[in-house]
Amino acid sequence: MALISSKTIQYSRLAFIGYVSYLLATSPKSVLEYSGVLVLSTAMNLPILLVNESSPVYGSLAVLLVFGSIGDLFALLDENFSYFELVVPLKLFTYFLLAFYCYLGSNLFLCNSLIFAYVFVEIWFHILIFSSLREEREERAKKEYQEHHDKEHKELDEIVEVTAEEEAEDEKTRKENEQELKKIIKNLS
Repeated sequence: MALISSKTIQYSRLAFIGYVSYLLATSPKSVLEYSGVLVLSTAMNLPILLVNESSPVYGSLAVLLVFGSIGDLFALLDENFSYFELVVPLKLFTYFLLAFYCYLGSNLFLCNSLIFAYVFVEIWFHILIFSSLREEREERAKKEYQEHHDKEHKELDEIVEVTAEEEAEDEKTRKENEQELKKIIKNLS
């Protein structure tokens, strides 16, 4: 069993996205000048975004993050694990591509500290989700197999019970027939 379930990790991811969205909408400086973002961008030699408090871009980005995560929230509430088993590897692949582009590219709109930090955190979350989904899928498969196996055995036991009852009736009928045959033979002699 996984140490932390995929549902818990996904709820944590959604809470993180909600919190970052709130900070981007209210105080983008707290996100852009966060020490983790600065360390990542410095380590990767990426340009650090400057804060312009009056820019509407941060609010738009916050709204996009929230609406992008709503689909995951509804799939999570519906416990649609097949959705996540399909989407998580695709998102992980896309985030890796974007991380490589951030590192190797020169486009300031995509290759900056904010984008790389967000992609880095998403990669981390999705690796955790992917590994716990794989463990849970194996557990669900074992559970389904066990339930199917138990159901088959129950049906076979019912068939065997019916057969045992029929054998008891057949034995009783055979004994009655033997007794009648003995009476007939006795009457004939």
